[in-house]
Amino acid sequence: MRLSRRWPVALRRGALVRGAVWRGALLGGALLLAPGCSPATGPVPALRVTAALDRSQAAVGDTVTIQVEAVNAGDRPLRVPGGGGVAFLEVRDAEGRVVEFGRRLGPTIMIGYPPRELAPTERLSDRPRWAGELRAPAGAVAPPGVYRVRAAVPVLGVGGRPRYAYSNAVEVRLTAP
Repeated sequence: MRLSRRWPVALRRGALVRGAVWRGALLGGALLLAPGCSPATGPVPALRVTAALDRSQAAVGDTVTIQVEAVNAGDRPLRVPGGGGVAFLEVRDAEGRVVEFGRRLGPTIMIGYPPRELAPTERLSDRPRWAGELRAPAGAVAPPGVYRVRAAVPVLGVGGRPRYAYSNAVEVRLTAP
C-alpha cells in the first residue's frame, strides 16, 4: 500500500500495520457474523449455565433482561472472559433460525479485561439484555412473535478456540407496541 507524500511520515509507516490489523479484524468479524456460521460448540461439561427472564412478554423495542448464572461443576479451574459481562445471547426465531448472537455494548463490556479463573464450585452471574435487535441488516428489530433465547458463556483455552457453554432456552414473546 502506498500513500502519497502529503501524508505525515508516521501515518505512512503505520499504514501497512494498521491496514493489516483492520483487514484481520474485518475478516474475523465477518466470519463470526456470516449467515449460517456459528461459534465453536462442543461439550463443556464442567460449566453449568442457567438462564431466567425478568419477564416473558415485551412490546417490540422494549428490553428484556436475562439473569444468567454459571457454575464450575468440574474439578479444575476454567478460564472465562474477565470483566462484568461474560454471557452472550443466542436468539432463535419460531423457525429455529439464529437471528442474533452476541452482546450489545452496554454498561459492562469485556474488551480489554484479562481472562479470569473460575475455581471449582465458583459461581458467576450476568444480566445481558435484548431489545429485539437482529444480527442483520444493521438497525433491524425483530417483528412480533415468539423467540427462544439461550445464554452462551465462552470457556477459553478448550481445544485452542473458545467453546460456549449454553444455558436452557427461555421463550420471549414480542408483541406489537
